[in-house]
Amino acid sequence: MKTLDLTVLSPEKEIFKGEATSVAVSTLTGDIEIFPQHAATLSVIAPGYLTIHREGQDSLKFFVSGGYVDVSKDVNIISDKIIDVADADNDFMQAEKERYQNILNNADDTISEQEFERAADHTARYDQLMG
Repeated sequence: MKTLDLTVLSPEKEIFKGEATSVAVSTLTGDIEIFPQHAATLSVIAPGYLTIHREGQDSLKFFVSGGYVDVSKDVNIISDKIIDVADADNDFMQAEKERYQNILNNADDTISEQEFERAADHTARYDQLMG
């Protein structure tokens, strides 16, 4: 079975580096699953789940609060915050939602339109995830 070379990074550490059969991630334009030989793309990650599928092993599942996915020869995911899905409880999600809500509440002339829209999108996404 073909695999893709995947690297997942957070500001603190390398989360994963190795081969995967596919990786699923939420982006601002919807959920995507990347397979070997996927078309090149660069997408903004939305708050949601990241699942790494590996041949003959259990899948790895994480919660990501945002970042970027870059698909070229290799797949690189850079997340501003990533935790094991088992640790992504409602308290965590509420704290993340409040972080983005504070950006919206304290927006002034120094915040770009893009930053404001990202904070609004992420706040709405946390509402959906928390149901």
